[in-house]
Amino acid sequence: MSASRHNRLAAARRELVDQTVAESVHELGGHLPPPAVEIVSDGKSEGRFNLEHNRVEIRTVRFLGDPSVSDGRIRAAVAHEMGHWSDPTAAARARQIGLAWMTARVFMIVCVAGMVVALVIGGHDSKWPAVPAAAAIAVFVAAFGFMARLNWACEYFADAAATRVVGVAAVIEMVETFPPGRFSHTHPRPEDRIRRLRKLTGTPRDDDS
Repeated sequence: MSASRHNRLAAARRELVDQTVAESVHELGGHLPPPAVEIVSDGKSEGRFNLEHNRVEIRTVRFLGDPSVSDGRIRAAVAHEMGHWSDPTAAARARQIGLAWMTARVFMIVCVAGMVVALVIGGHDSKWPAVPAAAAIAVFVAAFGFMARLNWACEYFADAAATRVVGVAAVIEMVETFPPGRFSHTHPRPEDRIRRLRKLTGTPRDDDS
């Protein structure tokens, strides 16, 4: 792509992002002032809402600067991040997640220390180190599940909010670009997100039931 064409694309995409942010502010309202918008060169995700700095960050590499990415997909991604901006429970959930992770880390450190003590006292043949090891695993699984429940609720909220700005079909189209079956403590499976989005239209597919 020539430099002039790249510059025209960058300018048009920046205008599209700003327009979508403005539409989202008008449509969704929010407890925060309108966010700043930052175009970042790279990142793990196409978009991100930084709650601490009240800022929407949109990635240019392999997304905003890619002419093969449709304007509709960009608008859906921006609207999704603005959904996070409009979430009145985001700050409370972030505090809960931080507290849960800190508590889990402290407990796992205590469990590791318990394993070391059990090994020193009972020797390598002792079965006691298995007790704190099992406890550490249980705490990690519980913390993952708790954080996932809170984070996934935020994602579902943002998806639903985005549909008010760009429509259900556009948000589904965006989510369909994500690898199927993949999930983490921050994001649910795309299939689960799409299933919830289709319920907003009242016409879920037979294979989603």
